[in-house]
Amino acid sequence: MSSIEIINRKLDACREELLGVSQEIWSQPELSMEESRARDLQQEYMVRKGFKVEGVPGMETAFVATYGTGKVKVGFLGEYDALPGLSQAVSTSREPLVEGGAGHGCGHNLIGTGALAAALGLQALVDEEGLDCTVRYYGCPGEEMFFGKVEMIRKGVFEDLDFCLTWHPFDVNKVWTAPSLANMELSFRFSGIPSHAADSPHMGRSALDAVELMHVGVNYLREHVPDQVRIHYVITEGGQRANIVPAFAASKFNVRAPGNRMLLEIVRRVLKVARGAALMTETEMDYSINTGLYDFKSNRTLGRLLQENCILFPLPGLEEEEAFFREIGETVTRQGKEDHLAKYHVDGFEPGEKPVMDRFDPSDWSRGLFSASTDVGDVSWVKPTGQLMGAAWALGVEAHTWQATACSGTRYAARLAVVIGKILAKTAGDAVKDPGQLARVKEDFAKDTEGFRYRRMDSYRDVVEAEG
Repeated sequence: MSSIEIINRKLDACREELLGVSQEIWSQPELSMEESRARDLQQEYMVRKGFKVEGVPGMETAFVATYGTGKVKVGFLGEYDALPGLSQAVSTSREPLVEGGAGHGCGHNLIGTGALAAALGLQALVDEEGLDCTVRYYGCPGEEMFFGKVEMIRKGVFEDLDFCLTWHPFDVNKVWTAPSLANMELSFRFSGIPSHAADSPHMGRSALDAVELMHVGVNYLREHVPDQVRIHYVITEGGQRANIVPAFAASKFNVRAPGNRMLLEIVRRVLKVARGAALMTETEMDYSINTGLYDFKSNRTLGRLLQENCILFPLPGLEEEEAFFREIGETVTRQGKEDHLAKYHVDGFEPGEKPVMDRFDPSDWSRGLFSASTDVGDVSWVKPTGQLMGAAWALGVEAHTWQATACSGTRYAARLAVVIGKILAKTAGDAVKDPGQLARVKEDFAKDTEGFRYRRMDSYRDVVEAEG
């Protein structure tokens, strides 16, 4: 029996169980670092499948499930946290299940399901082909807080891995070879002097004025940074009463850029703006680096193996959900769909051809850029990493939207996750079985990270201060 047949037999037998896991996590969304139900569900499932499950010290909702004791250690990265405010029924119009509640607008219920499937598929190859391999599934919480895998790296759970694989739902099917944006989250706090806003405004020093002037300055800064840089913020504290000059105000920023070096340079400039705002308003400014992420570094050999294997497993059909996907696709303009295809360098698929992309795109995306961030990026700088994008959503649907939540709750999306698991399992098996391939995986990684020493992004304050 071939590897494809072994994987198909195993995962086809487990399909309904895996679809149930995905649906249960989707229907009970939990915010970052609060994913206790999802953790329990996945842990119990993997124990039933013969895996040994261990928690991660200091991380209540993280865990590692291990099968076997073979020489080559392979990890599959799963996620399961949801987003605030994106509760949504499987509906083609806005229909929150819980008003203001959480929802899986980034499809992390599917990421975990696909990675679980991959671990089971590789387990089958270990059992039936005798692969000298240890299989690990990593239950990774808190991705939306830019935290989970970063902290898991600090805990050392990836140290002995040879390589890892994962995937992410999108509206296209593609091997993820483009870098993502490095990202730093910062909090800026301004302290002023309270006073009566009408009777004695001249006696006050407004911390809120400082926050607003900082935002104005950063918005002018946008004109003078590279096109790929992203800067966004929210005011987290702005005062208690309009008739009191605010003595304290704060805002939270995400600064993103292609690569760590450019990111640090932009952060230094944002910091100068913050200091200028404090100077203008005679307030005091303090800041902290809360967390941050490195850009994703795709391993070339793993990417090539993924490309070879993604055409070996037929993608599921939409079946009875075709009308749903066609209708929800109509909430996106044709221009939006064309923009997505161009952004991801997809060739040979036309908007309107089908509501969901039904094949893997073979074109090279390594010279492109993914304009968001992921904590898989940090893992990719400490271990060789490969990643797939799977079209679980109608063409043009963006992440972090109610449409993505709706699509992520469909049976089609969960069935796709199982197929993605098959591709990941076959890719892992190919690398384990061929010492030459595994050597090339490690050679690519050594070349890509030459001279690099990993340190958490939130530890860079000394660098920012020294040159800022």
